[in-house]
Amino acid sequence: MGTAVGGERAVPRYVQIAEEIVQQIRAGVLKPGEMVPSESELVDRYGVSGGTIRKAMVEVRASGLVETRHGKGSIVKDRPPVRHRSSDRFRRSHRQSGKAAYLAESAQSGATAKVSVLYIGPMEAPRMPPSDWASPPAPRCSPGVASTSATAPPSRPPRRTSRGMS
Repeated sequence: MGTAVGGERAVPRYVQIAEEIVQQIRAGVLKPGEMVPSESELVDRYGVSGGTIRKAMVEVRASGLVETRHGKGSIVKDRPPVRHRSSDRFRRSHRQSGKAAYLAESAQSGATAKVSVLYIGPMEAPRMPPSDWASPPAPRCSPGVASTSATAPPSRPPRRTSRGMS
């Protein structure tokens, strides 16, 4: 990768093409459910090789805005994916405004989250019959079969040595 005029790094052509396709999706030029132009159409439009277009489409898929089906092409997804970023998830401004992490994430994705408090206050614990109370498991042995202790070390055969015969 070379450097552009002014010392800045040159952006690879496949990245430029991917960014342009992503911008078209976000701007609504390519709407949800529509097909992204085929590889051959993109080759003609941008005047690059098929490999460059394939690399660009890998970048577009990585953005989560399209779904590619083998033999069918790429389709623009209905909703952009929710990005779970730990740096943003527990941001101080969310906490100070009293917003839970999932509420902030759903707002970023354009979805509407709803919280319903059903009841606040003391409740009685549910009653359980004594038969449902926890008890230690019974040993699993057949009648008349001796059981071994779990703490007893396993028996080993005596060690053989290969040092001469005596």
